[in-house]
Amino acid sequence: MDEIITDWTVPGGGSGLTLMYFQDPPTLAAKRSALATLWAAIDSYLATTVSWTIRTSGRILDEATGTLTGFWNENTAHTGTGGGSGQVPNVAQALLQWRTGGIVRGRLVQGRTFVPGVAPSFVTNGNLAPAAITGMAAAAEAMADASVGFSVWSRPTGVGSDGSLHPVSSGSVWDELAALRKRRT
Repeated sequence: MDEIITDWTVPGGGSGLTLMYFQDPPTLAAKRSALATLWAAIDSYLATTVSWTIRTSGRILDEATGTLTGFWNENTAHTGTGGGSGQVPNVAQALLQWRTGGIVRGRLVQGRTFVPGVAPSFVTNGNLAPAAITGMAAAAEAMADASVGFSVWSRPTGVGSDGSLHPVSSGSVWDELAALRKRRT
C-alpha cells in the first residue's frame, strides 16, 4: 500500500501532517491528484495563513505487517492555501470521517482526518457553519468516490492479528469542531 503525506503549515501551531493510505493499481499521479482535489475543495473554508503540500515521495508498506517494502516518487507539485480570513485556535479542527465496509475484531473499520486552520467565518456557535458542512461533506464524498484506491488501514495488533486495508466507501464531515488529542506514531 502507498502512504501519501500532506504537510500543513498553520500559524501559531507550526506544522502538522496528514497520512493517507491507498491501494494499488491506480497510479501515484492519480492518487495524489485526487488528494489535491480534496484539499483544494476545502481551501475556501480555511484561513489564508494555512497552507498544504502533498509530498512528492513516500513509503510503500506491507498492509499486514506495516513493514517498509519500498519507496515511491511522483514529482508533480500539489500545494494550496486557505481562502478565508482569520483562524480559529489550532486545537479546533474540522473532522472528515471515512466509512468502509470492513469489520476487524468485531468492529467496523472507519477512519478520520483532522483538517487544521478553519476560518472563523465558517464557524457558528462553536460548530462548523452549514456552508462549510455542505462543502466539506461534498469534497469528502467525492474523494470516497474517486476510484483511486483510497483506504483506511487497520493496523496490525501484534497479538496474532494482521493489518488490513479497507477501501473507503463514503466520506462525511462532523458538524462540530474536533480536537486531535493523540497522534499515533
